[in-house]
Amino acid sequence: MTTNEERREAAKRKLEQRLEAERQQTRRRRLMWVSAGGVVVLVIAAVAGFFVYRAWDNGRRVNCTYNEAVNPFDQIPDELPDTVPAEQRQQTQELFDLYKKGEKLQRTSPKPDDHPLKEGTVGLTFDTTAGAIPTTLDRADGACNVNGVLSLAQDGYYDDVPCHGMTVTDDAGAILCGDPTGTAGTSTGWAGGNPGWSMPDEQPTGLEEHGEANPLDPNEQLVVYPRGTVAVFNVNQPENPMQMQPGSANTGSGNLYFFLKDSPLLPNYTVIGSVDEDGLAVLDKVRDGGISPGPGAGEVKEGEPIQSGVPKTEVVITGTSVRD
Repeated sequence: MTTNEERREAAKRKLEQRLEAERQQTRRRRLMWVSAGGVVVLVIAAVAGFFVYRAWDNGRRVNCTYNEAVNPFDQIPDELPDTVPAEQRQQTQELFDLYKKGEKLQRTSPKPDDHPLKEGTVGLTFDTTAGAIPTTLDRADGACNVNGVLSLAQDGYYDDVPCHGMTVTDDAGAILCGDPTGTAGTSTGWAGGNPGWSMPDEQPTGLEEHGEANPLDPNEQLVVYPRGTVAVFNVNQPENPMQMQPGSANTGSGNLYFFLKDSPLLPNYTVIGSVDEDGLAVLDKVRDGGISPGPGAGEVKEGEPIQSGVPKTEVVITGTSVRD
């Protein structure tokens, strides 16, 4: 028979067991809330960190608009029109043949990222048959154009493309490269090939003024593109209602000017960087090799220097490489 003392001991043990169970449950709940609170803190920290990073990252980038580009060869007829005057027919036929050949050499390339870095430099080397031309591109000069040229280079757009134009006068000089069709700049307003899109204009800054501005239009102030400057070729033109001429802008498509000497021009061409010292020696070699008349140049008078045409020294871009 169970005594009263034994019953009291049993009741005491049950009470202690119940209290211990309650203490365990309280501890588990506390741990659960502490863990949940830690997760919430981590989530809040992660979200806050994401927005801080995004704000920081956005602050070092720029928004670029790369527009769809028209096919410049759509305007070329199948045959040279009979309306071309006889005295201009041979010259025009040469250009016509060049354009028809160039039409078959067109290339396309994907549009670049439209939110690139706006600061910092990057090296881009053009390997050519005349020697390597290392350049340093500076995003601060034209971030959208630097980004576009890098995208084209990394996609192989420039591979096996000749430098098809060179101009050297007493006051200026440049080599034109980067058009797979070999037609850019061959006549007034001719854009040449494009990768299917065009780059936004980014006006050059920091270039020294040359001479006095046009008194009739103060916006027509020449600036000096220094020797070794790399700039993006375009065929922008102002609107001229008197001649029924529409304006055009944002026509840069990756074709590049490499300036051989200090050259005074209107500030129409976006600067993207400069040629390194080793590359200048290659450009000088090409310049010193002379110029041959380009297609459509017409008759060259004996004794007169050829100021614009095709480099006599063959310059073909065999490949490109990006350097940190």
